[in-house]
Parts: sequence; C-alpha cells; structure tokens
Amino acid sequence: MTLTMPYEDYIRSLSNKAASAGVLLFNAQNEILVLEVTYKKNIWGVPGGMVDPGESPRDAAAREVLEETGLQVTIGRPLCVEFKTILGDIGAIQFVFDGGVLSDEQIANIKLAPAEALSYRFVKVEDLETMLDPRFVKRIGVAVRARAEHHFYYMEHGEIV
Repeated sequence: MTLTMPYEDYIRSLSNKAASAGVLLFNAQNEILVLEVTYKKNIWGVPGGMVDPGESPRDAAAREVLEETGLQVTIGRPLCVEFKTILGDIGAIQFVFDGGVLSDEQIANIKLAPAEALSYRFVKVEDLETMLDPRFVKRIGVAVRARAEHHFYYMEHGEIV
C-alpha cells in the first residue's frame, strides 16, 4: 500500500472501534460473580465495561472490577475476544479475561458502586444463560470453556472462528 499522506495523518484517519473488557471472577465452588446492573431491570453481567481512549483492555478490566466491586484483582490471561457490529455498522471488540478465584476475604469486602450495580451473586456456570444479558451469553460461555481448556478463542458475531 502506498501512502498518499503523512503516516500520522493516515493513522488518525483510520476508523475507531469500540472496545470493552469483562472479567470472570470465581468463588471456591467454581461459581461466577455476576452483577445486577443499574441500567436495565433484571439484567446481570460480569464485571467490566468500555475501554477508555489510550487504555489497554487489560487495564480497563482491572479498573472496571475496582469501580464496580471495590476489589483490586490481578487480571489474568485473555480467554476470548469477539468482534461484532453494534448500532448498525459500528465495530466493537470485546475482551474477556480470567480474574481467578476470589478468597473469602475478598468476597466479604465487595463494595458495589451504587451507580453501577444493585446486587451481586455467584452462580453456577450452567445457570449463566438464564441470568446474563442475552447479548453476552455466548461470549461468556466461550470464555468459561477457554478457561477450563486452558485455551483462547476468537469469535465473530457470537460464533467461534
């Protein structure tokens, strides 16, 4: 490809993609932490949110866990990433990271941000489908599978590629 403009201008002209990062956090019974979000009635999700400009997805994952639960956790390896379009033609890249197993002390110290979450609970993997926002069910299921298999998956529009 031959550039017809300065490199910096070319980089600035590229389309931006929305990026988000979620984190799987487990208890000792291998149940996953889910939060009841404030912005939708009876909808639950894993801790996470949008990646800020200039922020890495991993840093965003740690920040979101801290903001939503009050916990500082070590963000582990990425489990899956999904590309999908949102709001018509806007591209979104959505990461899910392994947050590991929370200790009883960490669980006792969860402090939800009232603007973010109404409540939390730990749920069995097989119950996730009935709890999570339908837009996230497949991705979180693939991330759980990746964690169990010590694998990584790439997805597009809800399907493993």
